[in-house]
Amino acid sequence: MADTWTTRRALPEARDAHAGTSIGSDKGYISGGTSASTHREYSQSGDAWTAKASMPGSMSSGPGSTSIGSDKLYVYGALNNVSNYEYSQSGNSWATKTGPPWSTGGDRVFDGACTVGNDKAYGRRTGTNPHAEYSQSGDSWTGKTDMPAAREGCAGFTLGSDTYYLAAGRSGGTNYTTNYEYSQSGDSWSTKASKGEACAYLGGAAVSGKGYAAGGRHETLNTAIKTTEEYDQSGNSWTTKTDMPGERDAFPLVTIGSYKCYVFGGYDPYASYSTNLEYTAADPQVYDALEDMKSFLDAEWPMGLEYLKAALEAHGWSLEDLMSEVQAQAYTALEDLKTELSGNIWAYDDLKALLEGYAQGLEDFKTDIATSSLVFTNLKCELKTKDTQGPYVFNYPSPAPGQTGVPVNTNITLVLRDDGWGVDIDTVWVEVDGVRYEKGDPGFSYSGTPREYTVTIDPTADFEYNRGVNIKAFAADLAGNPGLNLVTQ
Repeated sequence: MADTWTTRRALPEARDAHAGTSIGSDKGYISGGTSASTHREYSQSGDAWTAKASMPGSMSSGPGSTSIGSDKLYVYGALNNVSNYEYSQSGNSWATKTGPPWSTGGDRVFDGACTVGNDKAYGRRTGTNPHAEYSQSGDSWTGKTDMPAAREGCAGFTLGSDTYYLAAGRSGGTNYTTNYEYSQSGDSWSTKASKGEACAYLGGAAVSGKGYAAGGRHETLNTAIKTTEEYDQSGNSWTTKTDMPGERDAFPLVTIGSYKCYVFGGYDPYASYSTNLEYTAADPQVYDALEDMKSFLDAEWPMGLEYLKAALEAHGWSLEDLMSEVQAQAYTALEDLKTELSGNIWAYDDLKALLEGYAQGLEDFKTDIATSSLVFTNLKCELKTKDTQGPYVFNYPSPAPGQTGVPVNTNITLVLRDDGWGVDIDTVWVEVDGVRYEKGDPGFSYSGTPREYTVTIDPTADFEYNRGVNIKAFAADLAGNPGLNLVTQ
């Protein structure tokens, strides 16, 4: 349910002043802090923690962390270590990259680290206003326009494809409610609506198109707070949401998937914590039954439910299996779909490959899910695949090549099969003694599914006695692969 907090599997150890970010739609990471070089992975779907390769060096106090692309995250700029460490999720390995431009003197903690686009991340020397941009492709830092005012302990979140925000924070012993927006394209800052409560060392994240700021340290009482606030970019306004279950500061607020973010650990004036608090920011729209999907497929996809059935069967999964999963689970998001597919032969990677075959990325698919009442709404693409094998004749045609003693009024039968996404019946033609028959012609009939069609030709005239008959046939599959000259006899 939206605007609710839930307690999840605790961290393996208490920690604070650590970095946190996510890669993909299921995995979150925490790095450094009071556990120095330790790096751990959290699985949202499994609600489980796994120890991963340690960082090359200690990042013991307040490093920033953000991910770029689908495989890499970066941890940079701790108080004790201004290095920049790159982690590869696929390789579970670290590499040392070019460090940020402030290599000497003073407080070097990076807060509110954010990524904008597919290549650029940002960092700031906390407590001051110098601001720099990191290029993943160039492994280089470039100085950018200074932040309007010096701050430390801000909440950072990215909204849209061009802007990120640094909200609240502390300077000169005073906490602030300020909210600054940075435009990547313009290399410029602007002042936006102020956050409701002044605080510092709070968590920031973007979830379902909104910015969130949670927790932090209260200035007057020097205690942690549990306030949650939501920023709406379109209305330039803040709304107070449900409080966290406990007061916390010095933690990362990590978004995983489309609807949830997490408070991993944290601190109050008395102790560090190992708690894992999950916040559901928005309720996804759902569908509950196969009939909903059938209606959509019939309306939006030219192939309809029968072709979906054939596609599933090609991966060893039946339409009945899908119906059972839909009715039992009522998928709410791409993360739920991923979890379900991972337990079946038709896996998440198959879905990913299928989408990429139409230049339809997983992120686009996620958007379709998040903004629609049906999982597949507005996903309009042809059913094609990367397979390269065309259709073929299964066994022999009837009558078989060279067969004699065949009655002159015998029909000709072909069984066409395709092991990929199925035969495209609209492409099939059979030529008998130079006369071509295809779908819609008198004398051409078929039965079956795209996986295997039985095509029957009833020639317009009976054959002559004691002579051979020349037959040619053609078919392509739904991926566009031809099976040229399938039959010549």
